[in-house]
Amino acid sequence: MRYAVFSDLHGNLPAWKAVYADIVAQGAETIVCLGDVVGYGPRPQEALDEVRKVTENFVLGNHDAAACGRMDPSIFNDNARAIVEWTTTVLSEDALHFLNEVPLTMEDGSGALFVHAEIEEPGRFGYILEQSDAEENFAATDAEITFIGHTHQPAVFTCDPQGMVTSDPVINFQRQPGCRYIINVGSSGEPRDYDVRASYCIYDDETRQIEFRRVKFDVEAYRADLRSVGLNINPFFLQAYDDFQAGAKPLVLPKLPQADHTPVVAAVARRKESGTRRIICIPPSAPSLSREKAIPIAGTLPKASSLPNKGLTQAPQSSKSFWWTASLIILLLGTCLGFWFYSKRAEETSIVELTKAHTDIVLTKALAEESTDLSATGDTQKEERPPRSPSGLIFHTHLDYPDQATALRPIVGGSEGTPHQGLFRSTEGKFGKAMLSSAMKNGAQWPQVQNFAPTDSFTISGWIWREKKGGGTIVAKALPNGTRGYRIFVKNRGRRVAIEFHLVDNRKNEQFIEVSAGPQIPEQKWIHAAVTYNGSGKIPDIRIFIDGRICKTQQRGVKTLSGGFESDSPLRIGSAGGRTDFKGKIDEVILFKRVLAEKEIRHLANLDN
Repeated sequence: MRYAVFSDLHGNLPAWKAVYADIVAQGAETIVCLGDVVGYGPRPQEALDEVRKVTENFVLGNHDAAACGRMDPSIFNDNARAIVEWTTTVLSEDALHFLNEVPLTMEDGSGALFVHAEIEEPGRFGYILEQSDAEENFAATDAEITFIGHTHQPAVFTCDPQGMVTSDPVINFQRQPGCRYIINVGSSGEPRDYDVRASYCIYDDETRQIEFRRVKFDVEAYRADLRSVGLNINPFFLQAYDDFQAGAKPLVLPKLPQADHTPVVAAVARRKESGTRRIICIPPSAPSLSREKAIPIAGTLPKASSLPNKGLTQAPQSSKSFWWTASLIILLLGTCLGFWFYSKRAEETSIVELTKAHTDIVLTKALAEESTDLSATGDTQKEERPPRSPSGLIFHTHLDYPDQATALRPIVGGSEGTPHQGLFRSTEGKFGKAMLSSAMKNGAQWPQVQNFAPTDSFTISGWIWREKKGGGTIVAKALPNGTRGYRIFVKNRGRRVAIEFHLVDNRKNEQFIEVSAGPQIPEQKWIHAAVTYNGSGKIPDIRIFIDGRICKTQQRGVKTLSGGFESDSPLRIGSAGGRTDFKGKIDEVILFKRVLAEKEIRHLANLDN
């Protein structure tokens, strides 16, 4: 069976027309909508009508729930709430009744689960953004493969047979025996990943192939729809589209709206059954996937013998009857839960404030312009936009320069850089391209990057991939002899390979601090490294993070650095200038003149989401 799975259409009718045409062209036999057909966009009624013509397979999204009254819209921010209220006024009674009957989850009876946002508590509509989120959600289900949306950004999480969870590249792939997967299909109507094309997935449960699709749609028609109904909004993909048309490159990802951060306690209070429904098959002979060709949901599901390719029997009562139980609890304990709800809202609001900088600093890659199919070998084309500087950002280079380039212009900070000797060498990176430091002599350098004063707080962040038995300098702004400045490097001490950070005022006079992180740095694997320092001059106030997690450290040197460590040397990446060239690859180097919060560093360390 070939499934077409999409999410977050958000009233974007031109996008749906393009996506549906592509679904037909791909020979999909069953269509599944993961929710949020309405909300944000200008044509909620029309979009819902068109989708209902071709599938009965819907799960509930948070905007759907708010529009039909199953969720209190007061939790949304002012702008989102106004759009929800407008959406409610333009939806027909039939549409509102339909949304009130949509379940939270669906399953196909052979190991596939479909839910809008999260598995653990589907009606909470939380995010699966990071590896830790995926681990919690894998623990909440036995499903072999789960399809989600909600974040508007495609993603792949894998749980291997040993229970190890990883975040993997968004490329076409085949399911492996013993592994379980969480697949985020992205957004068909409001993509937020720099690719302004609609996103959805094709899943073939016989070949076990997952294919990510990107489809161009008429963006100007969508803009005209916004104007015609008087909605004064400017979605991120419209901003990105305008920038691309102007030949610019976006730097920061959009901030997720506050409404999407708020957990919903009783999204399904009106449902009378378990909230899980089985997928309804569409005969493979149906060329247009019309609603008339679909097997209806009404009453009991058809017997197995009447279904094409594989039979789906009447869905058993879900073992997860949590939401019906939750509804009863809410009715009996309304006062207590009301207090809990407002406490959680306050908590989430504080998290929004904490994460404000995350969304300012997320950096970005690969816009595939021509191919409608994302593959592991597909060519990508970058677009550029003048950068906006987040709070405290003083330098950023994506290291996506062409192979053999000689001019290395940073996104933010400093003047144009150059390879220290010879030419820049490029290779496949964590995001797009990266610097192949091992093929360069003395790395690359950027003059006129701002110095840190002795009392300045700062954060230095980057991605590294070390070769076998490799090590060396990642980032340095120090004299070539190491007698003054700062340096982050991978120290290879034989059996132990670790990240180290040095602050040096005068090494000859023993005025230096060296901090070494505990974890072993693996070979031939991308890791994220970050160092923060609060300007105190004291060893305990230097912290090292590996893949977003703070590390135990060992220190040597003075307890307090009394002098400064400023240097007129250029900022160097991949070398400290004549010594310890890094053997491996380096990507996305960023400097901030402030200490990033742990939550911000965790976000930087999980950009592959």
